[in-house]
Amino acid sequence: MRKLTEKQLRKYGLRKKWLDDKSGSWWEMTLPGKIPVNILYDNDTEDLVLRVKTLEDYRPFKREKSWDFFMIKPATLKNFKRMITYGTYIAAEK
Repeated sequence: MRKLTEKQLRKYGLRKKWLDDKSGSWWEMTLPGKIPVNILYDNDTEDLVLRVKTLEDYRPFKREKSWDFFMIKPATLKNFKRMITYGTYIAAEK
């Protein structure tokens, strides 16, 4: 299986995000819908990650949003298309 290149990542709508100190970067794409869902590509591990934003209760009367990893797969075109399908379905649910 062929890995995704930077040119393909741009073509499919992922954007490069940088750490505050510019020491590292990753690629990210947010899917439209009611539930916040995004796909990110990790340069170091060459994996695609489907993330869903959830609310977690960690103290009484305090809720915080955090990202939960829903699926982690090797960065191939087939897995990317699969994640878009799953992510779109999750984002549309409510």
